[in-house]
Amino acid sequence: ALSLYFALERQLERVARSGGWPARYARHRALLEALERWIEGRNDVRLMAEPGQRSPAISAVLLPQSHRAKDVLAALETRGYLAGGGLDPRHGNLIRIGHMGDLEPSHLASLLAQLEEVLQ
Repeated sequence: ALSLYFALERQLERVARSGGWPARYARHRALLEALERWIEGRNDVRLMAEPGQRSPAISAVLLPQSHRAKDVLAALETRGYLAGGGLDPRHGNLIRIGHMGDLEPSHLASLLAQLEEVLQ
């Protein structure tokens, strides 16, 4: 489809303008590290993946049993933020937070501030 070609061309231009693939990947890693620091500062949530096994693109955050993932996601959505739910019920009470693509550190910081309020 021609529209997909043009969308890809536009996105590749954006990647090139922002420093290319190495810069984009470095930003994804920095966003993961920011999320890890936020998690380390809390005692009620943790990341599903162990250190060294985490994705620079998306993270699964295990929530406290006192907060259902469905309710947390709905609260974030009413505040204008989109996160994902678990893909498999066996994984437990979790939400997925993306930190890839065009997202900037300010976007993640804002989402985490809202998540902190929701978890209080």
